[in-house]
Amino acid sequence: MELYVPNHDGTYQKRLSGNVFNYFERDFPLGITPACKLFLENNQNIKDTIYIKLVHNQKSRFDSKNSLIILSQSNLLSILLDYFFNYGLFFGIIIIMILHNVVLYFFTKNLSYLYFLLYILIIGLYFFILFGFAIEYLWPNKVYIDKYVGTATTYGLFFFYILFSKNYLKTKRYLPRWNKVLDIQLILIVTITIFGVTNARLLIQIPSFFYTIFALIFFSSLVVPILPSIILCRKYSHAAFFLVANILVIISLIITFIVDLNLFTVGVVAQIFIFSLGIGETIRQSEKEKKKAQERVINQLKENEQLKDKVNRELEQKVKERTKEIEQQNEEITAQRDEIEAQRDEIEAQRDFVIQQKEGIEKANEEINDSIQYAQYIQHAVLPHEDIRNKLLPEHFIFYKPKNIVSGDFYWITKVEERTIIAAADCTGHGVPGAFMSMLGMSFLNDIVNKEYITHPGVILRRLRKEVIHALQQKGEYGEQHDGMDIALCSIDFKNLELQFSGANNPLYIIRKKELDTIKTDRVIEHNDYNLYEIKGDKMPIAIHDRMDKFQTFDVKLIKGDCLYMFSDGFADQFGGQDGKKYQYLRFKNLLLANAHKSMSEQLDTLKENLEKWQGFYEQVDDIVVIGIQV
Repeated sequence: MELYVPNHDGTYQKRLSGNVFNYFERDFPLGITPACKLFLENNQNIKDTIYIKLVHNQKSRFDSKNSLIILSQSNLLSILLDYFFNYGLFFGIIIIMILHNVVLYFFTKNLSYLYFLLYILIIGLYFFILFGFAIEYLWPNKVYIDKYVGTATTYGLFFFYILFSKNYLKTKRYLPRWNKVLDIQLILIVTITIFGVTNARLLIQIPSFFYTIFALIFFSSLVVPILPSIILCRKYSHAAFFLVANILVIISLIITFIVDLNLFTVGVVAQIFIFSLGIGETIRQSEKEKKKAQERVINQLKENEQLKDKVNRELEQKVKERTKEIEQQNEEITAQRDEIEAQRDEIEAQRDFVIQQKEGIEKANEEINDSIQYAQYIQHAVLPHEDIRNKLLPEHFIFYKPKNIVSGDFYWITKVEERTIIAAADCTGHGVPGAFMSMLGMSFLNDIVNKEYITHPGVILRRLRKEVIHALQQKGEYGEQHDGMDIALCSIDFKNLELQFSGANNPLYIIRKKELDTIKTDRVIEHNDYNLYEIKGDKMPIAIHDRMDKFQTFDVKLIKGDCLYMFSDGFADQFGGQDGKKYQYLRFKNLLLANAHKSMSEQLDTLKENLEKWQGFYEQVDDIVVIGIQV
């Protein structure tokens, strides 16, 4: 806009304002308001004619709500300060919420935080354009860019809103039909976005009927996700957060249009804040469901073990009773030959009954074995998945072979900040009792490391011992079973090649080339070009014990090419060979040294082949776990 003010000498003063002119060329460059300076003398009546020139074919509308007014500079500054304070507060909240959710997504890797973060980013950009700040600071005076980006931002706002709604409400899991409806909404928005961006000029010329269709699609995109939240809010508390947040936005939008109050930004801030609380509620619900599932598995395993013991006792008792009856009948047959035929029929009937009982017991055993097979599936699900191992570890192998269906040995891997925590543990017993302990061990390690961010091995083992003693109610009394576990645990910073190790009865082996720096330890074995360094763990288990000292932590500076090995005693204690003796640790060390030049996958194949050849026809005596890592 150009404003011409006449002077007394017949000349004119030219004032510039509006978004068409460059920000620094305007007469009054403060804020986005189209203000111009007028210099009025004292007691001067405003009777002169002022000429206004509108450019770019923009029309001026002078009515009660949009009229030309004359303000003093102090009044104008006061209005602008209020203007920038309100919107500065709004955008400050948006920036804080963006940073907050960036941090939460980095630590939780939860997709809800990612989609919510993108939704907040689009909201911030949308209002930055809507309030005129984008054309002021991002692309000064380029109206066509403002229109294109503003249109695309509007489409993106609804797109990420629906994407967040699907993930947050978990419609694919709880309401699959509504999930398909939301997928259709996403397809419609993407289609309109492509059409709107590529045919912006055509949209100006199309009839109002198509504008109505587009408006209905966008309105449905706002309302449709609310409907499944109404269904879910009775059962899931996080859905109630979603419903309340959207109701507040709709109410603020209605008030803005009807009463002409700018409460829409307040509604948006309230929505974002309540959404953030709702995401926290979903994570809390997930943790609660996971804990309940673990409790159900443990209770089911206990019930199965009790059922198996009961069936075995009944079988043994019935076999004794039937055997005694048969012996008595045989004595009567010998003494009373006249009743041989009658007694024989009775014996046959009794034998058939025993067979039926045996078949029933075998069926019960099959059901118990099926339950244990399912427990094996659950235990494998709790162990670190191959994708997680490959992501957290460099080249490595894991040799894991339970003695029975489920195992008392387990391995555990996680990453906290820059340190990767690896553990190989041997719980008391094997089979179902050992599996109970392994489930407790993995659960306690998750709580200690992932929830409390403890990465120091000695502290981890000390906390783990405390949790095991408390869970098993161990008091150190005479005759009490000292169930627990032996464990080797490493905390490794692969970036800086730093290792910390602590062990409870179990050691760590490090194989390194001879020409490289040595490691301070009394136990070293040489073989060809390599040395094997053994770092012993403390002689006390993760359980109640005569010795309850702190666990030592050993610091080792790693070198590229080092091979690390953690294991249980199952491999070394296996009977076999020509004399049926134990494999023993010395033979195990020499086997590792002889194959240290091979890749991790080749070393795993060598371990399996060597164990199979040694074991022969002997039964496996214990669970086996061996972890190998090449730096």
